[in-house]
Amino acid sequence: MAHSKNADIQMENSLLKQPLEFLSRSGKTSQKLIEKEVSGVSVALSALCSQLPVEGDASAANRQRVKDELGRLVGRLQGLKRKLEAADAKEDAAVCRLELRIG
Repeated sequence: MAHSKNADIQMENSLLKQPLEFLSRSGKTSQKLIEKEVSGVSVALSALCSQLPVEGDASAANRQRVKDELGRLVGRLQGLKRKLEAADAKEDAAVCRLELRIG
């Protein structure tokens, strides 16, 4: 009977290990993605700010360029949001599987 309990514990451990490892990997991947995108947007914003003309010296072409660049940066952040929402949905599914396995 002791052998059966030990086998059951090992089986439960392996059933819990996979979702926990997935959650750990997913969290690390999401963190790296966030750091990469936010850093890139921050650098681009700094560069854009350093290129802004002195007040009253803004041409229509320059304003349009700044507007386009800001739109591109917003698009990058929206893409990041979509990726994180997809990762969140997968993580929620893993948590549900884990909860079902725990009982």
